Amino acid sequence: MNMRPLSVVFVCLLWAAATLHAAPPATLGYQGRLSTLQGVRVNGPTDLQFRIYDVATGGTPLWEESQGGVVVADGIFTVILGKTNALTGLAFDKPYYLGVAINGGNEMTPRMEMSSAPYAMNTVKQSTSAADAYVKAITTPENVTVTSMGSGDVKVTWDPVKGATSYNLYLATQSGVNASNYASKTNGRMITGVTTPYTVTGLTTGSQYYFAVASVTPVGESLASLESTVTPGKKYDVAADFSATLNPNGAWSYGAGVTGSSFTLNYLSDGFSGAWGQGSMGVWTFLPTGDPKSCGGSDLDINNTICVRPAGNTNHSDNIVRWISPAPASYHITGKIIRESNYYSDGINFMIYHNSTQKVSQHLAPGGQYSFDLTLTAQVGDVVLFGVNDSGWGNGDSQSISITIE
Repeated sequence: MNMRPLSVVFVCLLWAAATLHAAPPATLGYQGRLSTLQGVRVNGPTDLQFRIYDVATGGTPLWEESQGGVVVADGIFTVILGKTNALTGLAFDKPYYLGVAINGGNEMTPRMEMSSAPYAMNTVKQSTSAADAYVKAITTPENVTVTSMGSGDVKVTWDPVKGATSYNLYLATQSGVNASNYASKTNGRMITGVTTPYTVTGLTTGSQYYFAVASVTPVGESLASLESTVTPGKKYDVAADFSATLNPNGAWSYGAGVTGSSFTLNYLSDGFSGAWGQGSMGVWTFLPTGDPKSCGGSDLDINNTICVRPAGNTNHSDNIVRWISPAPASYHITGKIIRESNYYSDGINFMIYHNSTQKVSQHLAPGGQYSFDLTLTAQVGDVVLFGVNDSGWGNGDSQSISITIE
């Protein structure tokens, strides 16, 4: 089966509510998978008998009921325990154990422990003789989360399942992927033997992917988890993506103005090789390996940064690095700015804007550093602006800044 049906999710909520309010439930949902010892999934009406005990073996049933003609499709069945005999006689204030029998046969072993967190599924295997059958609970992984890591990589995490020896991961660009259909889904595949967290690499950026996880134990595989989806995105790096010949350069552009309200593209300066600037304004944007050789001080010439110099004197224009969102998504933005310490005694102001809304405002004294980490939900064409100005002192010089967006 693919993902747990809505009724099972609803039952889980009912069980949690009954626990929180200390009110014993009158009914309880139960879902199972029925197959032969050879792994053939059962189809067709089946008579099932259920018993609840307060001991794992032996003892006397505290509750029991039979349900005839239970629909089993592709091995999966769903029943409501208490449908014919209400569970109101059970306090659910201690561990209970569920026994299952098929078509009037002997109860299978071992019994399933009923914890405060209900099982999403159970694997029930039987031979041609019901007396040889057994039941084993296999919990489906929960809280599956998929996060884009940039450049087509995604990280998948989930809550570990007690007793699981490994997990199978299913993914496709079509919804509803699971063990039985992944091969027929667009871009569907199964990755076996994984553990949490797990990184999937080489996915197509801009395409939506769907993920499900199943736990594996010595007796079989659980149902697939509830589905999680993500659209892998490109990782943008202001230093790695820097171009000395293009402005705009893809999603990036380099300019000057007032951050959040005006922006004018810099032009390629003849004065500095590989530097974008406006000479009359004294605004420059360049790599540390260009000319000049550092960002105003050797202590700032570090890896994965560009140099940004705001205008000083009477102009005071901001140096602005602009990034334009290529797709609607939630973007994670991280980086650092370092104020040079070798020149002058004044500080600088650093700002981040999303369109016209200011998200960060930070003053840095000489030698100061500021790290930023924020998440923005952007639409196609939204702009994120990283602005630096000389705080009105008249001497800006160059600062090192690193920025990654994914």
